[in-house]
Amino acid sequence: MRAPMRALAFSLAVLFLAGPSFAQPDYEIKLARPGKKGDRYRIEASGEQLRQVALRSGGQTIPGSSEGFKVELAGEATVLEADAQGNVTRAQVRVSTLARVVGLRRDEMLDAGTLVTESRAGARQRFQIDGRDVPPVIKDLLEVVLAETTDPAVPNDDELVGTRERKKVGEGWPVNREGLARFVSGDRDISLEVKPGDVEGSGRLAALEKVDGVECQRIDVAFSFLGTPRIDPPPPPGASAKVTVRMSNLVPVDTRMDALGQASQITMVYTMDALPRPDRPPEHMVATWVQRIDRKLRPLSQ
Repeated sequence: MRAPMRALAFSLAVLFLAGPSFAQPDYEIKLARPGKKGDRYRIEASGEQLRQVALRSGGQTIPGSSEGFKVELAGEATVLEADAQGNVTRAQVRVSTLARVVGLRRDEMLDAGTLVTESRAGARQRFQIDGRDVPPVIKDLLEVVLAETTDPAVPNDDELVGTRERKKVGEGWPVNREGLARFVSGDRDISLEVKPGDVEGSGRLAALEKVDGVECQRIDVAFSFLGTPRIDPPPPPGASAKVTVRMSNLVPVDTRMDALGQASQITMVYTMDALPRPDRPPEHMVATWVQRIDRKLRPLSQ
């Protein structure tokens, strides 16, 4: 038995001594990447929105109305204004294609070469062409696929769903429940009251990938929250909205470089109890809104 025991002791010694050289590296997690005036990049984006209304009664779901559309966009973006912290407040996109797809019908909505300027009106995006606000139908499409500016007054992704700790591939972290609840409740357009206890979710350094010779991190985030609608007039008792968000970000390991890919899905389910009636089982109106976005970004030389 001496030889096997000596071999085992030798193997353990090798593993112990060699351990540091085989240790998995850790990485800084940075989702919000600073921009500067003059930055240029190519955008290829697709997205879709779907709205459905159904009635649930007696354990059965009765489908109601349903409408939706898809968007396809390609173009080149240029940063026009950015603050000292790297928040882009104004950008311009030269559109190659902007198409609206409904079923089998595909309509080009802007001429190739159209210049669209994106800025901020408070927390909301504002889109203009030749100094004039775009029509509502164009605004609806652009809001799905463009996200070139940020509001310096609101927390960024690092503060809400990121972490200050370095992480190895496969490691995760919890989202900022208090920060997300405060952010959502403070947004007048969202109109939901959310408590920290009703927020759950986590982020994860899912993988390392190489894109055009650039080493990148794949960072996945998923969270959800339950909120009470804050509208006037107040909704019936029992009304609630559950929002689920899934994001996948492809960002260079070099935190000075901008993101190369972004994908997300937001699902909101709004449930409202109908007025009870003694002659039928309880009824619930359920409205579902889903938005999916997939963006590929490629830096261009200035």
